[in-house]
Amino acid sequence: MKNFQFIFSFLFLLFFTSISNAQWVQTICNGAWLVYSLTYKDSIIFAGSDAGQGVFRTTNNGQNWSQTSLNNIYARALATSGSNIFAGNGMTISGPGVYLSTNYGLNWLPTSLTYDTVFSLAVSGNNIFAGTYARGVFLSTNNGQNWTQTSLVYTILSLAINGVNIFAGTYNGVYRSTNNGQNWTQTSFNNQYVLSLAVNGSNVFAGTYNGVYRSTNNGQNWTQTSLNNQSVPSLAASGTNVFAGTSGNGVYLSTDNGSNWIQRNEGMGNASIGSLLITQDYIFAGSGSGVVYRRLLSDFVPTAPVLYSPPNGSTGQPLSLNLIWYQSISAFQYRVQLSTDSTFSTNLIVNDSTLLAGDTIRAVSGLSYLTKYYWHVNAKNANGTSNYSSTWSFFTAPINPAIVNLKVIPGGFYNTGTGQLRMRDTIVVMLVDSATCNKLDSAKVTIDPVTFSSSPSFINITTGSYYIYVFHRNHLTICSRLRQTVTRGSTVSYDFTTDSTKAYGSNMIKVSISPVIWGMIPTDANRDGYTDAIDQTIWIIQNGHSGYFSADFNGDGNVDGLDQSLWILYNGRSTYLPCYITPMR
Repeated sequence: MKNFQFIFSFLFLLFFTSISNAQWVQTICNGAWLVYSLTYKDSIIFAGSDAGQGVFRTTNNGQNWSQTSLNNIYARALATSGSNIFAGNGMTISGPGVYLSTNYGLNWLPTSLTYDTVFSLAVSGNNIFAGTYARGVFLSTNNGQNWTQTSLVYTILSLAINGVNIFAGTYNGVYRSTNNGQNWTQTSFNNQYVLSLAVNGSNVFAGTYNGVYRSTNNGQNWTQTSLNNQSVPSLAASGTNVFAGTSGNGVYLSTDNGSNWIQRNEGMGNASIGSLLITQDYIFAGSGSGVVYRRLLSDFVPTAPVLYSPPNGSTGQPLSLNLIWYQSISAFQYRVQLSTDSTFSTNLIVNDSTLLAGDTIRAVSGLSYLTKYYWHVNAKNANGTSNYSSTWSFFTAPINPAIVNLKVIPGGFYNTGTGQLRMRDTIVVMLVDSATCNKLDSAKVTIDPVTFSSSPSFINITTGSYYIYVFHRNHLTICSRLRQTVTRGSTVSYDFTTDSTKAYGSNMIKVSISPVIWGMIPTDANRDGYTDAIDQTIWIIQNGHSGYFSADFNGDGNVDGLDQSLWILYNGRSTYLPCYITPMR
């Protein structure tokens, strides 16, 4: 026990030291002038120069930058909308005010907004807003083909969107529109130059020449925060973390939505920060002399965990189960809460903060039948505590559910070296009446990566004979060869892995020779029942990405050439069922 305590203390000291030594990493973008705007699309970061050098981009998180063909404007503003990237020209008396790229910045075309200097851009769905010098806010609903001037005619220094609320920062405070810019109302925050805006839930932050102001009710009321003596040309928010880029004093961080601030300039010095960008793993800070600083978000408070299982909104869950979530980078421990109260203010069944960094599973037992439960998780490290994850819910099974003990393998995920699945994943199991082709009940469950088993419960069926359908996110759907008798209050077992004939039409692949094991056919990325060119197109789009993507056919967390090889192997295969459920998705 003493040895364990020593090792634990040593690891904590090592972890804390690594956090305290972490700092900003300097990358060189244009090597000359202020980087005034940042945005990203997929894994590509874009930086706009405010010195007539246009837009730069990096595909490796800033290790290398290249100038795009848009190389002769003051790119004061950048924004993305779907696959489109927009660049605002921050100094023009003739020519385009906004440019558009549809191919990740390789080529750019002028939009129809001309003769306007554009200081800010913001996107809401298909709506693109451009804030201009002296002519207010313009709106395009068709990717910049046409622009309409809204009723707010001021110099617009900054824009931000929060749901239906559109905020415009001017030299006379903040204005708000709730109807896509048709009408604007001045908020109570006025007589200030609003250089930057950021939104975080119902909190709105405004950066001024006199620090940061905050509204907690979508702009109705404002208070000055304790960061009250700095010029703040850039803001960014993630969880409870709010970053403020200042003129000449680097970056300040608030971990409590702006109530308190601390300077975090390790490795940066007192740089002037004209732009901030938060991606999945990093925060980027654009500064003078063409330098873009990069820092891991994990150097600060960890990000909120992402939940995994039981699936959100699932039904028929057993009375003993595991709450599972993904690891948060740099998390030192987790707190998980389970309650029948969606606010977690009463009826806390689990309130466990003893889970350490590697513990992303919490076993729960003794739940009640046919009860709705809510759960969420937060993460903590030496820097503080994250927001809670999104709240998920599930229903437990009724007193007499029908249970199917199922064994099935998504074949692409099978690792021949370990004899296990490369990742946990969910499947949807349906009971289907072949006579009417109706889905009578379904359950979403997690496959155990070692035993390949799951136990879906069904509460909406009567005792009878049904086909068992299995749907997976990127494998061809399979069905039991014959109808199975499913009885309320009882359990039936079905094992797809022992023989190809266990699936209707023997439509499976052999994933292991010794022992002989069978699995589902991979590479149906769009779940239409066919492996074809559409699935390859999806692979092309997602290639190079890491995470939970439909083109990750082998389940290793990356979309790459290994997945393409699987598509080549199984191209032309299709699902084979006694009765097709529409839609297949």
